[in-house]
Amino acid sequence: MHLDNGDGRGVNHFTQAIAVEYAPKGILCNAVLPGLINTPMIVAPYKYVYDSVDDMIAKRDAMVPMGKMGTAWDVAHASLFLASDEAEIHLRRASSCRWCAHVPNWLTRLSGNVS
Repeated sequence: MHLDNGDGRGVNHFTQAIAVEYAPKGILCNAVLPGLINTPMIVAPYKYVYDSVDDMIAKRDAMVPMGKMGTAWDVAHASLFLASDEAEIHLRRASSCRWCAHVPNWLTRLSGNVS
């Protein structure tokens, strides 16, 4: 089970609030919260915690549901897609079904989407 930290939940709630507020104006809002990413920056802080860099990567890969950490390129490609016109239909479809189950009542009322 993956446990999200408070910062991630805060970013999610903020993103949803902005999305609901500006959707009627045709403005889409996204956030990319990538999770464990394999970059050179992870080596220095953890080099004394694990037996080797390969051991560290293997153990961190095992914490990811798909079995492998993402890369900086994965984050860049996801961000580029979300910023593109091609993402619009996917975002509209996802937001139209997602708000029903996940947006708190006060947030929906705030946006004026509830009578």
